[in-house]
Amino acid sequence: SPSFQDCEFYKEMKKRAYDLADAGLYLLCDSAYPLRVYMITPYDNVTHATHKDYFNYFHSSSRIALSPNSLSNIWIKVK
Repeated sequence: SPSFQDCEFYKEMKKRAYDLADAGLYLLCDSAYPLRVYMITPYDNVTHATHKDYFNYFHSSSRIALSPNSLSNIWIKVK
C-alpha cells in the first residue's frame, strides 16, 4: 500500500531488512504486498489440503491474532 510505503516504519525496515531477517524477525503481510526479505506473504493459488494451504491458514491466523495498534506485536520470531 502506498501509505504504508511512505511511513517511517517501512523505510526503516527497508534499511535494516537483512539485519531483521538475520535476527529471525519478519513482518506478516497479506497478498497485496510483494515478498521481501523482511516480509512473509501467503502463497497464491494453492490447492486445498497441501503444505502451502496449511501455511496460508496459519499465516492468516497469526496476522489476525496480532494487535494492529502495537508495533511490538507485529514482529514474529521464526525459529
